[in-house]
Amino acid sequence: MKSIRIVFVALVAVFAFSAVAASSALASPEWYAKKSGTWAKITTPVAFEAESKYEFTDTKLAIWKVIGKEATIACTGTTKGVVGAGAAAKLNELRSSSCACSIPGSECTFTRDEVRNLPWLTELYKEGTEIRSKFVSNGGKLPVWIFAYEFSGQGFGDECLVNTSTHMANTATGVEAKFDAKSSKTKCSEGGAEAGEWKGFIKMKPTEKGVEAIKVE
Repeated sequence: MKSIRIVFVALVAVFAFSAVAASSALASPEWYAKKSGTWAKITTPVAFEAESKYEFTDTKLAIWKVIGKEATIACTGTTKGVVGAGAAAKLNELRSSSCACSIPGSECTFTRDEVRNLPWLTELYKEGTEIRSKFVSNGGKLPVWIFAYEFSGQGFGDECLVNTSTHMANTATGVEAKFDAKSSKTKCSEGGAEAGEWKGFIKMKPTEKGVEAIKVE
């Protein structure tokens, strides 16, 4: 009888542990801040700055119809915003310090870029055990990026949604948001649905006074 009770208690303990583990795995990820060496969930917005480096290709641009090749825009720049309570973050400012246009075997010249519908809003979520971030609507408006370039004396341009996702990885002081194979393709004015492809990263670090680091968990 005693052995049956022991087995029963053991089974209950295993079930409880499994339930806690499952609950933890399903829990929504949140932003954390480190202050005075201690980590805690963010309850008030924490300002950050980010180094950004990305490449964008519209696989169905008009230029493809002209020469049968894709044009890629590569930019470096900075981003400023805040991470808030729970899973939310806000990108208030995006600046490109340099951009270039490239076409395999040909030359093109980048002429301009512009962002619309700021601030851009993002939200953390889990895909299995992986933490990701997705761009979400801001009062019915999605992030939009516009760029233009010249090829062989002719101007080309595109207006694309930034309604994709990034893989989130913690670094020593902040978080790296990286476009990867799971990042969904985006709709562009030229190429249409699922025409735009993103590559690159945004490396975030806190600028809020008293905050030593930020992370997602």
